[in-house]
Amino acid sequence: LSYEQSIILEKSDALAANMIAACFFSMVGLILIIIVILGLFGSNISMLLGNLELNKFLWLVPLCLLIQGFDLILSSWFSRGKRFKDLAQIAITRKVSVNLITIIGGLALYPSAGMIIVGYLLGNAVVIAILGLKMVTNMYQIKFADINKRKIITGMKRYSKFPIYTSWSVLINNA
Repeated sequence: LSYEQSIILEKSDALAANMIAACFFSMVGLILIIIVILGLFGSNISMLLGNLELNKFLWLVPLCLLIQGFDLILSSWFSRGKRFKDLAQIAITRKVSVNLITIIGGLALYPSAGMIIVGYLLGNAVVIAILGLKMVTNMYQIKFADINKRKIITGMKRYSKFPIYTSWSVLINNA
């Protein structure tokens, strides 16, 4: 819900770690809402969009949101630490892995529009795995001991206007 910018803005790593937790919980909450909506109205959404074939790909929406959410959270944490070289390497890795998986999948396995989605998911999953591994191996870890419910709620209140103003632009840009 666009709290990831608060990770960069917080004064201390401890407060930023709480905002990471806030991002995670809001992401999971949003994904659960999307799963319920798709479960109840998935076929109606496909009919509304004029393509019943979309129904078999709608289950990928929550997975895409999960991968995108983790990517935003981890990228914000790396930006906070001014790890721009790592972020540049990740951007290149993302493009190469997504395109490579899509091309190989399209040629060898199953050439379809669905392979583009699968290539996107797998390519970005590779990126998340690399970011997570870099985080652990370079000792640039989140301080989990500093995370508590009160600090998460306080941070969400402090940055409550972020989702109100940025969610609309994100929705329009990705629509």
